[in-house]
Amino acid sequence: MDNTFRIEIYTPEKLFLSDEITALTVLGLDGEYGIMKDHVPTVVALREGYMYITSKGVRRKYISGTGYLEMNDNLAMIFVSSCEKDGKAE
Repeated sequence: MDNTFRIEIYTPEKLFLSDEITALTVLGLDGEYGIMKDHVPTVVALREGYMYITSKGVRRKYISGTGYLEMNDNLAMIFVSSCEKDGKAE
């Protein structure tokens, strides 16, 4: 059974990441959110901090600026002021 969904991360400069993933963890203004396939439609205001993206069994950490996440129809679109890969798998 395929448990992946699509993620797209946009910064003001570019499309930072476009991939098929199995799990996403982000920091909302009111706490941490975990997103998986078939999540209900959601819009979340994001605070500056970390996000974790799991793809092909590997969990990676990213550091992002403020922005928002829109999850709908197995597509997580994230719009943030900045984003960079932490460099190490978790």
